[in-house]
Amino acid sequence: MDDFDFTITLYYWGKIRNNPYRYKGGEIKIYEDNNSDEMSLVEIWNKAKDFGYGENDVFMYRVPTMPFAGGLKPLENDVDVMNMVKCINDVDVMNIYSNLVLTLLRLS
Repeated sequence: MDDFDFTITLYYWGKIRNNPYRYKGGEIKIYEDNNSDEMSLVEIWNKAKDFGYGENDVFMYRVPTMPFAGGLKPLENDVDVMNMVKCINDVDVMNIYSNLVLTLLRLS
């Protein structure tokens, strides 16, 4: 897969709610010009560090073709991050959830 640039929108200080599943509250921070070949879990942790999050927090992304409740996948290692990046290649927007939420936009 060729490398590409994308935007990460971090949603932080909010909560994932059940019944129905949704993300509620929080703030937003946008990071532009992220390269797909350079993306790793450490990169996500470094962005999240500004808001008090880090390697001990749970990060998840949503597979774009699946509903919120069934489409959340963990980001526990770099293999998970690469699987997420593959999803970005197929769509324009990627969401990552926890108490921290990332939305990834591919720049054409």
